Amino acid sequence: MVEEYYNGFSNSVLWPLLHQLGIPTPCNIANAKSMASQFNMYKKVNQMFANIVHNHYEEGIVMWCHDYHLMLLPEYLKKLNKNIKVGWFLHTIFPDFGTYSALPAREEILHGVVAADVVGFHINRHVENFANCCSHLIQLERVPKGLRDKEGKFTHVFACPIGIDQHQFIHGLEDPLAQVAFQKLEDAKRNWKLILGIDRLDPFKGIPHKLLSFERFLEQKSDLSKSVKLFQVCVPSRTDVPMYKSLKYTINEITGDIGGKFDRIYQGNPLIVGQNALESFELRAILRHAAVLLITSLNDGMNLVAYEYVASQVDRKGVLIISEFAGAAEFLTGAIKINPNDIEAVSSTIKEALEMPREERDRRHDENFRYVTTNTSEKWAKTFLGRLAESAVQSRCGEKKSIYSPNEIERGDKSIMQRAKELAYYNDNRRLFLRK
Repeated sequence: MVEEYYNGFSNSVLWPLLHQLGIPTPCNIANAKSMASQFNMYKKVNQMFANIVHNHYEEGIVMWCHDYHLMLLPEYLKKLNKNIKVGWFLHTIFPDFGTYSALPAREEILHGVVAADVVGFHINRHVENFANCCSHLIQLERVPKGLRDKEGKFTHVFACPIGIDQHQFIHGLEDPLAQVAFQKLEDAKRNWKLILGIDRLDPFKGIPHKLLSFERFLEQKSDLSKSVKLFQVCVPSRTDVPMYKSLKYTINEITGDIGGKFDRIYQGNPLIVGQNALESFELRAILRHAAVLLITSLNDGMNLVAYEYVASQVDRKGVLIISEFAGAAEFLTGAIKINPNDIEAVSSTIKEALEMPREERDRRHDENFRYVTTNTSEKWAKTFLGRLAESAVQSRCGEKKSIYSPNEIERGDKSIMQRAKELAYYNDNRRLFLRK
């Protein structure tokens, strides 16, 4: 079950498809049958989730489903109970029509998602791609704020960018273990600066591009390049999937080449690659210590490491370099944007970041910090669940038009609490409801 559902259809078919790599080409009958078998298992597992939810469902509960592993779950839940309120959120990107349409199960997957009452993505481009696919492949009508089928069923579709809990990074060094780890880094750095990379071991994170760009930077043999180290953390991920095994081999090969080429010149290897996840206190310490965070994603739904770095740099105000293909780049206006495919340009940007004057560093960081501390994980959850609560209220009121303006929806706690109260009111047989 795990092999076909998780390693198979979820991570060998959907994951590369959503990241616009396409799907594995069934070059023979056996491969074609394997993909069909994987999809059957994917459907079976989604149905198992639906059955468990159905068995424990109580009236008034809303369901929030997450990510590409459960794209059929909203429809399966609705078939078991048409009154259940369902939201679905995608944490990856959603590809363009040309890429998505190659999927054999394309219509069935879309029908599974749009059965939800509310569907969310990180950025507007993903909303547009999804709506375009639904319009062309399953003939849904594009209407303001969502999609409508021929029977009149409306699905609200919107961009709802995720955030982080900023406090645990702003106050990251209050943990004694983090303090000790940070001090060790500070004592060991001597006269060099640290460039940091933290990524899951994933083909779409662009880790080889990062290493090659750093190699090009070192080849300049300037005084600056002799005082810099890159610490790249590769968090293990999907180790049983073939493309991930191949990626690990490539990274090890590049790392060996760089070490062999520059170890003597720079009196020690300027590149350190870690193959294990960091402990939470180690993460907070190194995020505070690093002079630069370098993100070279080739395709990324958001990339919250960027947010964590910004929050961690509250007093030091390091420089964030981020790929223009990461969702976070759309919101972090103070970051330096790069095309990770341009090795020469990324190399030059590393130099620019390391030489950036303090005044510009402060200005850029302050822009990013304002966004990260305003658009938090709490706000993300409240916004999405607020839309889902509104959907539940509308269905019980029999209203087709929103009872809230867009400004009210975005305003925050008070309007969300008001919706929650109204939802509780319509669910209760004993009603006494006062409102100024």
